[in-house]
Amino acid sequence: MSCLKIEELSVRYSTSSGALTAVDRVSLDLCPPPSSQALALVGETGCGKTTLALAVLGLLPANAEASGRVLYEGRNLLDLSEREWSRLRGDRISAVLQNPSLALNPVYTIGHQIGEVFRIHRGDRRDDAYQKAAALLERMKLGDVKRRLAMYPHQFSEGMNQRVLIAAAVALKPRILVADEPTKGLDADLKSAVIEELRIAGAESETALFLITHDLDAAGILCGRIAVMYAGEIVEQAEARAFFAEPKHPYAQALLDSLPERGFLAIPGHPPALTAPPQGCRFHPRCPRRMEACRDIRPETSTDAGWEVRCHLYR
Repeated sequence: MSCLKIEELSVRYSTSSGALTAVDRVSLDLCPPPSSQALALVGETGCGKTTLALAVLGLLPANAEASGRVLYEGRNLLDLSEREWSRLRGDRISAVLQNPSLALNPVYTIGHQIGEVFRIHRGDRRDDAYQKAAALLERMKLGDVKRRLAMYPHQFSEGMNQRVLIAAAVALKPRILVADEPTKGLDADLKSAVIEELRIAGAESETALFLITHDLDAAGILCGRIAVMYAGEIVEQAEARAFFAEPKHPYAQALLDSLPERGFLAIPGHPPALTAPPQGCRFHPRCPRRMEACRDIRPETSTDAGWEVRCHLYR
């Protein structure tokens, strides 16, 4: 089975202000349906979510160093060369990255960029690839398909470019789809359309969705499991329905309480700088339930009936 297993993954950056650990010993599993459920990774901006996605996709910048293992089909993806990645990325593992208008190449038409997926990975002729690209745009309901294929990314809205990226990402029915903030900056109608396309991609092609997002509404709609990240660590992981009904970690509780329908309560304080995270529990400076142990002792992860939580309250 084509499962993605992240084991003790850490990512460290070298910066002008010192080294920082953006991802700290993270372990997660993701398998295609029907054996598993889509997984959402949620948390505040700057907690390490996008860095984790880039590590999984082999797209970390030169000043980043990753350790641990990201296992897929018997291989540690951290060890792959760029040539090996070029055969895998876009085919078995695909991505919808942030800033769709920047992710698309401005000098090539939309039809060329979607069709290129079929030419590179399936060896299709140009005409065949163009027809498949047209079928994908038709499914995305982007209107006059023939005209759209000849247009360039700057002639599309942000929402339209997002759907183009999704079309290219699901074109080959990948086993793993990493979607990084796919609803960011979209109005309500476009957000609903993007969520529906991601839902269809998982349902029709048995694609395992790994959703990286701060959009808890999208996470609840699309994913069966939720993992919560804070300051580079996973602090809670649970089945989505149970999580939204009664989160356990104080940070997860505060995150849900910040939703408009739950009172729109701001989380006090600010996330810590990853160059110098607090000792002990990293959330303790902002936590209303902190104890003496929280200041000095890093809590271990407790597991109960598939529910994982890193907090001294659950020792």
